[in-house]
Amino acid sequence: MHITFGLTFTQYYVISILILSTILLLLRVIRHDIVGLLTIVLLTIGGVVPVNNALSFFGSTAIIVLASIMVISKVLEESGFIDRLADDSTRYLKNSIILILVILTIVSFTSGFVSDVALTAIFIPYMYVVSRNLKKRISKFMIPLSYAAIVGGRYTIFGTSTNLFIDQLWFEKFNEYLSVFQFIKVGIAIIAVSIPTLLLIYLIMPSRENIVTSIEDLKVGGYIIEAEVDDQCEWVGKTRSYIEKNYNVKIRAILPRRMARRRVITSGMTLVLEVPVEKIPSLTSIGGLKITPIEESKQTGELTEVLVPNGSRLIGSNISSEYVMSRYGVKRNRYFIKREEDIR
Repeated sequence: MHITFGLTFTQYYVISILILSTILLLLRVIRHDIVGLLTIVLLTIGGVVPVNNALSFFGSTAIIVLASIMVISKVLEESGFIDRLADDSTRYLKNSIILILVILTIVSFTSGFVSDVALTAIFIPYMYVVSRNLKKRISKFMIPLSYAAIVGGRYTIFGTSTNLFIDQLWFEKFNEYLSVFQFIKVGIAIIAVSIPTLLLIYLIMPSRENIVTSIEDLKVGGYIIEAEVDDQCEWVGKTRSYIEKNYNVKIRAILPRRMARRRVITSGMTLVLEVPVEKIPSLTSIGGLKITPIEESKQTGELTEVLVPNGSRLIGSNISSEYVMSRYGVKRNRYFIKREEDIR
């Protein structure tokens, strides 16, 4: 008996698109949302997905709700509300166990109304401030945070994308939507079991400190500086990727933000750059690129990298105070301050 496993052209076409999409997602040369749109366009062109079905996804309740939640989450993240909340939390709840218990409870229940990914992204800076104020390693907070966001969102329909799609399928079959709190009994039970477990994980996780074994471990990988671009700068008209590749810098942000969407660098932009230490002198020689802190430091003295270790007498002192300036002869440069905990 002879068995053949021949595939049709459509099947080869779908497999090829799947492989292409996977490669693009792994390489990250194109944003993941663009990859998704490209995939559905190719499937539509090939006749695999009808045009009506392809367009129906954009009008899906699940997609609209998820997109709205992501927008709201980003606004909260950039408003500064989260940082202020973290400072107030550690001020009034000084016991770390009570604080982490409160945080896990808030995250678990908030996850019922906010995307798990978006909620985790919002609370990462919050956890960083909390760990810094409590003088604990941030690694102790990250795992409980992520799992609290995952397990907490099961008690509402729009708490997870899975529930949203179940609700959509239910409507298509029975012509009615499920209740918002359809799964509340199961969801609350999951939260009740998960929070004590996550608290136990927080307690048993070691708060490891990095051990410095050589002078190389004390070096800072790069500095964050601001550079203003004017009409005479050689970077004008160059793409972001070209500058990063040829000048060995990383463009972290472009200010003002309304100009950040442009494909090329233009006059009037202020670039926030991550620069290796050895590349700082070469940037100052680029005409039309004004790096204010560097220029000021060249006029007043030498720019020096200094590590402030744990136990130093400088801890708690104002770097701009007359004591520090008179005793050590240094001047603060706000763009080049690095704490030891940041370079571990």
